[in-house]
Amino acid sequence: MNSEQNKPQVLESIIRARKTDKITCEVEDRRPVPDERQQHGNAIVLHSLEVAGWAPFHYPSNDKNIHEPWRAYVLWDEEVSNLLRELTNEHRFKQSKLQKLTAACSALVLVTWIPEQRTEIREENRNIINEENLAAAAAMVQNFLLMLTAHGMRNYWSSGGDLGKPDVFELLGIPKQERLIAAVFIDYDDMKDLQPYKTCAPGKHRDKRTTNWIQQSSIHSKSP
Repeated sequence: MNSEQNKPQVLESIIRARKTDKITCEVEDRRPVPDERQQHGNAIVLHSLEVAGWAPFHYPSNDKNIHEPWRAYVLWDEEVSNLLRELTNEHRFKQSKLQKLTAACSALVLVTWIPEQRTEIREENRNIINEENLAAAAAMVQNFLLMLTAHGMRNYWSSGGDLGKPDVFELLGIPKQERLIAAVFIDYDDMKDLQPYKTCAPGKHRDKRTTNWIQQSSIHSKSP
């Protein structure tokens, strides 16, 4: 089988291999990513984001310099540690698995989508644009997860919890009008030996998948 014929099989194997890996560790057990591993891993993350950006979208954002209706905010190792210190401040955030997810990750990418802000557009049309923009951002996130999976990096698409709060947006310099669709926690494939105490919890729905949601549609005419 030549390489062209093999492309669908390669793509299918990556799609099927993508899975939820909730990597956690205790906050005090967090270890920095060594410089040489950062260089390699960070390059993969950036390239994967660039490829993910080929997701389809219908309505461009209002920013004349950036057409895409999504944004990606990347936190490398040092900034992840800085964020973790904020998240463990009990006066600002509730204690949750979010701290443990942050403590264990090698990099964190927050993906937002851009709601339609123009008041001259009718509400009905704004809703349509927002649905399109949200769907486009979700497609971009899925592309990103598939690229990370192809590179052997474990990943977890979280809704973000406290990361979507206004004070976190302010802390990270994210415009308040944007909406968080995904907090992608990434575990570099060569960090497992440095943090053997990390645990991995799989997603809850992987073994419950069926194809029963595929329906064959037909026309039911009401005309005599």
